[in-house]
Amino acid sequence: MQNRWADQKLKTCEASLICLEAAWKQYQQATRGIKEAIADGMPIAVLEQTYPLNWEKVWQAIRHNKSWGQKSYQLLKWLHQGEVIKEHLIQIELLMADYRLQLHNSGKKATEFWEGYAEGKVLCRTPCEESPKINAYPTPYQKGVLLGWRYAIVKHEIQTRLYCCRKTTADLFTWG
Repeated sequence: MQNRWADQKLKTCEASLICLEAAWKQYQQATRGIKEAIADGMPIAVLEQTYPLNWEKVWQAIRHNKSWGQKSYQLLKWLHQGEVIKEHLIQIELLMADYRLQLHNSGKKATEFWEGYAEGKVLCRTPCEESPKINAYPTPYQKGVLLGWRYAIVKHEIQTRLYCCRKTTADLFTWG
């Protein structure tokens, strides 16, 4: 028996993941070389002139993270925090692969998974540091919650970082 509802959910989620990965690559391209420039001692004023970012939004995002210290340290810390996005994207891909192999062909398990996914996205309307608590042997619902939570975290972080790039970059993507 084919679960068309689950098929549609999977296609939508896969399309959203492709969009997130494209946005992440766009952000990486926009910030490529900044860490090295800071390490080489490039002054912040020169960085701001060299790299075409919306620096007002960058500093606003850094203030939101409540980083302290020299501006170069704050910027490095903010860029490093962005690397967590890459880890979450990998974890999302692993969860999706597990779903396809273990759950998608079972109507009941697939339904539970996507219900959990919706709940996970809602849990993280305002991203938080702690991931949902999951058993050692997670249920399909719990796996869905984790995927939804990770998706919401990554979406929020990438959107925030893309808005720090030129406005045209952030406008290229639609979000699931």
